[in-house]
Parts: sequence; structure tokens; C-alpha cells
Amino acid sequence: MRFTTSPRPPRRAPAHARAGGANHDGRRTKWQFHMAMTRRLLNIQEASEYTGLSVHTLYTMVSQRRIPFIKMGRLTKFDVGLLDKWIAQHTVMPVRKATEKAS
Repeated sequence: MRFTTSPRPPRRAPAHARAGGANHDGRRTKWQFHMAMTRRLLNIQEASEYTGLSVHTLYTMVSQRRIPFIKMGRLTKFDVGLLDKWIAQHTVMPVRKATEKAS
């Protein structure tokens, strides 16, 4: 005899994604994103959104000390001002062509 099972119910988002009034798919609302960007210290997820880098890449850069960060106990935080300076230091400016220099 063969038993059939009903399809599994959809999985709920993890508690950290549901908390704080996030959208049903775990994304932040515009207000939450604005509030996160006006604070001085960002958590790893907020820093990921701010810089456009993945969380995995940020953790790798933290472990290699390639990006400024703050350790608060076991938490890793990022200062917005230091991130802005870091981005400015790593900005590559375009090089003018030799014909443009002569004019």
C-alpha cells in the first residue's frame, strides 16, 4: 500500500526576518531602511545593503581586515562615516586620454 502525503506548508521566514515589521518576504520597508541609514552604526545586513556587497563578502573582508568594522562583543558593526571614507579611498577615478590633456 502506498501512502501519499499532503504537500508541505510553505516555510515561514526566520524570526529575525519577521521581526520589526518587515514585509512578508523578509525585505525591509522604506521606513526601516531610512531609519537604518540614519543611525551611526549598521549591522552586517544593513552594511550589505548600504555598500551593495553581499553579507558573505563583508564577513570575508572583516576576517581579512580589509574594511573598517567595530566589534561589540560577538556583534560586528560598521560605522557609516568610516564606510563612506573607505568607499572614497577605494574609488578609482577615470584617466584622461593623452589627446584630452593637450587641449
